[in-house]
Amino acid sequence: MNRKQFIESFGATCKNWTWSWSFVNHDEKFVIFGAWDNHTEQRRALILGEDWTHRASDGAKSIGFPQSREHIRLIESAGYRLFTFPMYVSNELKDAEGYGPSKIDHFDPELTEKTLRKEDSGWYAYEYTPDFQSPEELQDSEKYIEGACKSVTVNAYERNRDARAACLKAHGTACVVCGFDFSSKYGPEVSGFIHVHHLVPVSARREQYELDPIKDLRPVCPNCHAVIHYGDKLRTVEEVKESIRPNHVMQTRHWSTDPFWAEALETYEALRKSGRNSITLDLDTIEANIFNGGSPAYLLMEAMSSVREHEGWDGHKGAPRLVLALLANLNCLHEKPTGGSS
Repeated sequence: MNRKQFIESFGATCKNWTWSWSFVNHDEKFVIFGAWDNHTEQRRALILGEDWTHRASDGAKSIGFPQSREHIRLIESAGYRLFTFPMYVSNELKDAEGYGPSKIDHFDPELTEKTLRKEDSGWYAYEYTPDFQSPEELQDSEKYIEGACKSVTVNAYERNRDARAACLKAHGTACVVCGFDFSSKYGPEVSGFIHVHHLVPVSARREQYELDPIKDLRPVCPNCHAVIHYGDKLRTVEEVKESIRPNHVMQTRHWSTDPFWAEALETYEALRKSGRNSITLDLDTIEANIFNGGSPAYLLMEAMSSVREHEGWDGHKGAPRLVLALLANLNCLHEKPTGGSS
């Protein structure tokens, strides 16, 4: 496969196949740049420099520069995505001092999605950082056959909605890593929302293949999905699951550790043991004291949040006792000034 055949297999084209090093697919809205090995360092590659308007060898205008600059504009302003493939330079046309036009020695027929950054006098392709709409999400397709390069995503292969539906039917809509379920947290309006992750990246399969949505796909939340793909390493579902720190969701202290509630519950229990089945509440006393000192009103709100967070809905039996304990405590505030009883 030569370079032209490789680029055309993704539906991309250019003005001239001889001098172009960038290509575009307007239907799918993405741009492909060849990334020269002599302009690639660590995790970034210089794909266009402002001084590339003229050839360094003879000062002649670079015919490919205007086209590539337009392709950069499409990425920056029109929402086109950026992909690169490695190209290796040949010194065959250069003179003894290193001057002369660049020529491709060979290239790797692999597309990788990148993030474009403008730095100083050049545009660099950096490792792609997925946003909330993860590149592994399944997108428009009608068959379970993947490959064929009909639509381009992160790894330039076709995705399909039927496979997603089959995966969720088999595995559910909760994250298989952390257990997070959107509908439980945010309500029925977002029921079924979840990312779908390929256990084996499609880019690792070079030929068309038949996807098994139950075997090859898993539902994961956006956070866990980002961790799976973070950096250079592709982590497994099991690795990310093991890395989750226990009890990381417990943010508030348990209400029972607060001395206010220990005293209030003690007061309530004492009233019940004494045979009291009613209390008198003076609204003036309550208004004068509920926001003073330990701020009982805020303590009650915090305690209810603690019940929900630490005990879930199973704590509903304990929540009323907190309300009764607070009322008993306020009853004492009413009785103390007069020493009376009710």
